[in-house]
Amino acid sequence: MITICIHNPESHLISQKDYDNIIATINPKDMPCTCGQTGCLIRHGSYMRTMKSPEGEFRLRICRMKCTACGHTHALLLSSIIPYSQIPLADTLSIIANYEDSSGHAQILSSSLSIDENNICAVILRYRRYWRKCIHLHQMLRYSVSRLIEQCFSTFGKQFMQIKNTANIAMFFPHNITGA
Repeated sequence: MITICIHNPESHLISQKDYDNIIATINPKDMPCTCGQTGCLIRHGSYMRTMKSPEGEFRLRICRMKCTACGHTHALLLSSIIPYSQIPLADTLSIIANYEDSSGHAQILSSSLSIDENNICAVILRYRRYWRKCIHLHQMLRYSVSRLIEQCFSTFGKQFMQIKNTANIAMFFPHNITGA
Protein backbone atom coordinates (compact mmCIF):
# COMPACT_ATOMS: atom_id res chain seq x y z
CA MET A 1 0.00 0.00 0.00
CA ILE A 2 0.96 3.61 -0.37
CA THR A 3 0.13 6.22 2.26
CA ILE A 4 -0.36 9.75 1.00
CA CYS A 5 0.74 12.07 3.80
CA ILE A 6 -1.73 14.91 3.84
CA HIS A 7 -1.36 18.31 5.46
CA ASN A 8 -4.13 17.78 8.02
CA PRO A 9 -4.13 14.13 9.22
CA GLU A 10 -5.88 15.28 12.41
CA SER A 11 -9.12 15.57 10.46
CA HIS A 12 -11.75 13.16 11.77
CA LEU A 13 -13.76 12.87 8.61
CA ILE A 14 -12.79 12.77 4.99
CA SER A 15 -15.43 12.71 2.32
CA GLN A 16 -15.28 10.83 -0.96
CA LYS A 17 -15.01 14.19 -2.73
CA ASP A 18 -12.01 15.20 -0.57
CA TYR A 19 -10.31 11.83 -1.13
CA ASP A 20 -10.89 12.01 -4.90
CA ASN A 21 -9.56 15.59 -5.07
CA ILE A 22 -6.37 14.61 -3.22
CA ILE A 23 -5.80 11.52 -5.37
CA ALA A 24 -6.40 13.59 -8.54
CA THR A 25 -3.47 15.88 -7.61
CA ILE A 26 -1.02 12.96 -7.63
CA ASN A 27 0.82 11.88 -10.75
CA PRO A 28 1.17 8.07 -10.67
CA LYS A 29 4.46 8.38 -12.58
CA ASP A 30 5.96 10.14 -9.51
CA MET A 31 5.03 7.29 -7.16
CA PRO A 32 7.40 4.45 -6.26
CA CYS A 33 6.36 0.82 -5.90
CA THR A 34 7.49 -1.39 -3.03
CA CYS A 35 9.68 -3.20 -5.58
CA GLY A 36 11.79 -0.03 -5.88
CA GLN A 37 10.65 1.01 -9.35
CA THR A 38 9.29 4.50 -9.98
CA GLY A 39 7.10 5.54 -12.88
CA CYS A 40 5.46 2.16 -13.37
CA LEU A 41 2.20 2.53 -11.42
CA ILE A 42 -1.13 2.69 -13.24
CA ARG A 43 -4.65 3.02 -11.87
CA HIS A 44 -6.16 -0.41 -11.33
CA GLY A 45 -9.68 -0.05 -9.99
CA SER A 46 -10.92 0.56 -6.47
CA TYR A 47 -12.58 -1.05 -3.48
CA MET A 48 -15.03 0.14 -0.85
CA ARG A 49 -13.95 0.60 2.74
CA THR A 50 -16.16 1.31 5.74
CA MET A 51 -14.96 4.01 8.10
CA LYS A 52 -16.37 5.10 11.46
CA SER A 53 -16.60 8.74 12.43
CA PRO A 54 -18.33 10.83 15.08
CA GLU A 55 -21.10 11.43 12.51
CA GLY A 56 -21.61 7.69 11.89
CA GLU A 57 -20.33 5.05 9.50
CA PHE A 58 -19.59 5.91 5.90
CA ARG A 59 -18.09 4.15 2.91
CA LEU A 60 -15.06 5.38 1.05
CA ARG A 61 -13.97 4.19 -2.41
CA ILE A 62 -10.20 3.57 -2.19
CA CYS A 63 -8.11 3.83 -5.36
CA ARG A 64 -5.82 0.91 -6.27
CA MET A 65 -2.65 1.12 -8.33
CA LYS A 66 -0.82 -1.68 -10.15
CA CYS A 67 2.91 -1.84 -10.83
CA THR A 68 3.63 -2.75 -14.44
CA ALA A 69 7.12 -3.92 -13.44
CA CYS A 70 6.31 -6.42 -10.66
CA GLY A 71 2.53 -6.82 -10.91
CA HIS A 72 1.80 -5.91 -7.28
CA THR A 73 -1.25 -3.82 -6.49
CA HIS A 74 -1.35 -1.05 -3.89
CA ALA A 75 -4.16 0.78 -2.15
CA LEU A 76 -3.76 4.55 -1.90
CA LEU A 77 -4.59 5.55 1.67
CA LEU A 78 -4.44 8.97 3.23
CA SER A 79 -2.40 9.42 6.39
CA SER A 80 -5.62 10.08 8.33
CA ILE A 81 -6.57 6.42 7.68
CA ILE A 82 -4.94 3.56 9.59
CA PRO A 83 -4.48 0.42 7.47
CA TYR A 84 -6.78 -2.43 8.52
CA SER A 85 -8.76 -0.20 10.89
CA GLN A 86 -12.15 1.46 10.55
CA ILE A 87 -11.30 4.04 13.20
CA PRO A 88 -9.65 7.20 11.79
CA LEU A 89 -6.25 8.25 13.11
CA ALA A 90 -7.60 11.27 15.02
CA ASP A 91 -10.10 9.14 16.96
CA THR A 92 -7.47 6.46 17.60
CA LEU A 93 -5.14 9.09 19.07
CA SER A 94 -7.97 10.35 21.31
CA ILE A 95 -8.64 6.82 22.56
CA ILE A 96 -4.94 6.28 23.31
CA ALA A 97 -4.61 9.65 25.05
CA ASN A 98 -7.61 8.84 27.27
CA TYR A 99 -6.14 5.41 28.02
CA GLU A 100 -2.73 6.85 28.97
CA ASP A 101 -4.34 9.58 31.11
CA SER A 102 -6.77 7.09 32.70
CA SER A 103 -9.54 9.57 31.95
CA GLY A 104 -12.04 7.08 30.54
CA HIS A 105 -13.84 7.06 27.25
CA ALA A 106 -17.21 8.62 28.11
CA GLN A 107 -16.47 11.68 25.94
CA ILE A 108 -15.60 9.56 22.89
CA LEU A 109 -18.62 7.31 23.36
CA SER A 110 -20.97 10.27 23.81
CA SER A 111 -19.60 12.18 20.82
CA SER A 112 -19.56 9.31 18.33
CA LEU A 113 -22.51 7.58 16.74
CA SER A 114 -20.49 4.62 15.47
CA ILE A 115 -17.53 4.04 17.79
CA ASP A 116 -18.53 1.72 20.61
CA GLU A 117 -16.80 0.11 23.59
CA ASN A 118 -15.68 -2.87 21.48
CA ASN A 119 -13.91 -0.52 19.05
CA ILE A 120 -12.22 1.28 21.92
CA CYS A 121 -11.09 -2.01 23.50
CA ALA A 122 -9.70 -3.18 20.14
CA VAL A 123 -7.69 0.04 19.71
CA ILE A 124 -6.31 -0.19 23.26
CA LEU A 125 -5.44 -3.88 22.85
CA ARG A 126 -3.58 -3.22 19.58
CA TYR A 127 -1.79 -0.30 21.19
CA ARG A 128 -0.76 -2.29 24.27
CA ARG A 129 0.33 -5.40 22.34
CA TYR A 130 2.70 -3.69 19.95
CA TRP A 131 2.88 0.05 19.78
CA ARG A 132 3.19 0.87 23.48
CA LYS A 133 6.22 -1.43 23.72
CA CYS A 134 8.13 0.47 21.08
CA ILE A 135 11.13 2.19 22.64
CA HIS A 136 10.58 5.75 21.51
CA LEU A 137 6.82 5.69 21.21
CA HIS A 138 6.03 7.53 24.42
CA GLN A 139 8.13 10.45 23.20
CA MET A 140 6.66 10.10 19.73
CA LEU A 141 3.10 10.50 21.05
CA ARG A 142 4.05 14.04 22.05
CA TYR A 143 4.91 14.94 18.45
CA SER A 144 2.51 16.64 16.09
CA VAL A 145 0.41 14.11 14.21
CA SER A 146 2.32 14.74 10.97
CA ARG A 147 5.66 14.20 12.72
CA LEU A 148 4.35 11.05 14.44
CA ILE A 149 3.42 9.63 11.04
CA GLU A 150 6.81 10.55 9.58
CA GLN A 151 8.66 8.99 12.55
CA CYS A 152 6.62 5.76 12.40
CA PHE A 153 7.43 5.33 8.72
CA SER A 154 11.13 6.07 9.22
CA THR A 155 11.45 3.91 12.35
CA PHE A 156 9.00 1.05 11.71
CA GLY A 157 8.30 1.24 7.97
CA LYS A 158 4.55 1.54 8.51
CA GLN A 159 1.75 3.84 9.60
CA PHE A 160 1.13 4.41 13.31
CA MET A 161 -1.09 1.61 14.67
CA GLN A 162 -0.73 -0.48 11.47
CA ILE A 163 -0.66 -4.05 12.75
CA LYS A 164 0.06 -6.12 9.66
CA ASN A 165 3.53 -6.05 8.17
CA THR A 166 2.22 -5.32 4.70
CA ALA A 167 4.66 -3.19 2.73
CA ASN A 168 3.66 0.45 3.06
CA ILE A 169 5.39 3.41 1.44
CA ALA A 170 4.81 6.96 2.66
CA MET A 171 4.54 9.67 0.04
CA PHE A 172 5.52 13.00 1.57
CA PHE A 173 4.82 15.93 -0.68
CA PRO A 174 6.67 19.24 -0.48
CA HIS A 175 3.40 21.13 -0.90
CA ASN A 176 0.26 20.96 1.20
CA ILE A 177 -2.38 18.58 -0.07
CA THR A 178 -5.71 19.19 1.54
CA GLY A 179 -9.24 18.31 0.66
CA ALA A 180 -10.47 21.85 1.25
